[in-house]
Amino acid sequence: MKGCPAMKNGSTTAKLLAACSLALSALVAHASPSAAEANDDKPVTTSPYNISDPVPDGFRSWEEVNALQERLSTAADQIMNVVDAGDGEGYGSMSVSLQGRRLNLYWKGGRPSARVQTVLNQLTEQGTPIQVAASRYSAAELESAAEALMNSAVAARKTPDPSFSAGARVTSVAPRPDSSGLDVGISGSLERASGLPELRDVQVPISLTQRPETVRTAFSRWNDSAPFYAGGHFSEEMACSTSFATGQSTTAGQGLFMLTAAHCVSDNHPVYTSYGTKMGTVIARMASRDIASIQIPQHSAGYVYNGAPISDLGPLTASRVYGSRRSLPGELVCTSGSYSGTRCSIYVAFVNVTAFDDNGNLVTKLVEGYHMGYDFQPDHLQIARHGDSGGPVEQWAPDHRGVYAKGIISGGVDSGYTVVCSGVGSGECYDTIRWADIKTAEILWGNVTTVPAQ
Repeated sequence: MKGCPAMKNGSTTAKLLAACSLALSALVAHASPSAAEANDDKPVTTSPYNISDPVPDGFRSWEEVNALQERLSTAADQIMNVVDAGDGEGYGSMSVSLQGRRLNLYWKGGRPSARVQTVLNQLTEQGTPIQVAASRYSAAELESAAEALMNSAVAARKTPDPSFSAGARVTSVAPRPDSSGLDVGISGSLERASGLPELRDVQVPISLTQRPETVRTAFSRWNDSAPFYAGGHFSEEMACSTSFATGQSTTAGQGLFMLTAAHCVSDNHPVYTSYGTKMGTVIARMASRDIASIQIPQHSAGYVYNGAPISDLGPLTASRVYGSRRSLPGELVCTSGSYSGTRCSIYVAFVNVTAFDDNGNLVTKLVEGYHMGYDFQPDHLQIARHGDSGGPVEQWAPDHRGVYAKGIISGGVDSGYTVVCSGVGSGECYDTIRWADIKTAEILWGNVTTVPAQ
């Protein structure tokens, strides 16, 4: 197994990864499956997966929640297909309202294009509740304003930094879910942040939120074997988790590649299971999106591990991947990293997030979410921890036997609250994370590998 990355004293990464090699060797020694067990048939869901989180207010079951989400996500994809085809002038954003049981579409001027309106009429006739509202800005206008703001923030970090010495600096920016302006993340004092030079010339309304840099730490599925599943453990420069399979081999349901986080790997480097079995080689990375592709000669598969991270902590199974869905504000999703296991009730707060990581690098097109209680309020429970980076973000299908791919875990965000840790490994845990949207990866490297429902 490969060792831990080199670390600089005093860095955030050093703080979180200092016990990496000891923690990993201990886990492999007494918590991973035996080599003999690796040859057994892999677990596959035969009964509905039970989400243990409390059911959100107003719903009778998680199956009801996910049936509504699937319906609204499918409608959103149909609308975006038309927007992406060139009929999106004035498009602002979309979000899901679970409490209102509807899809919200925001459009500058309030009048969607003719082709989009045709799709809306069809969806309405089919009984899909959609509310169209006028937005103050289009998505393109907000993207341009966000890019200009972050370019100024980058420049401020390259010069003697009066903003940082004043106790505040910009860490992230994201369009508000209703396209009314930008949400700007700030490290340090919000009061002092109002005087930052990079905020003076922003041409759209902004709101400031305390949000430190993304912690780009490597967040078994510990002895996976071919065909490899999402949510397994691997090591290269650091210990991370695998995400969804992509491509299609000659065998149905088996892929040629696997996704993970770019910060976990290096170009053309091999990756291994915790037992030292070579899984494949990194063939592509996009650091600006924090996504990477691993070529898997013995194939990957359209399954994702769900349940506990190791058998000592509870049952583990594998669920079919039915397809993929873009992330929308207001949805509830799950993660399934190799250190935390499956975690649900994650509320999608922002999409199209641009943020600095803890090395000062800009990462774009991220999604941000936090753990939500049954009352739709943040409850600061764990979503992910050291070792979960690169792992899958998923949305359960109504049958709870399969999932839709939503993204690839990128890193944690310090919310300012103490998060009680569980799972395996060492290091901090997070109630707020960011992930790369699965559609970004599919545009680059092809659709996720799927296994149809039975």
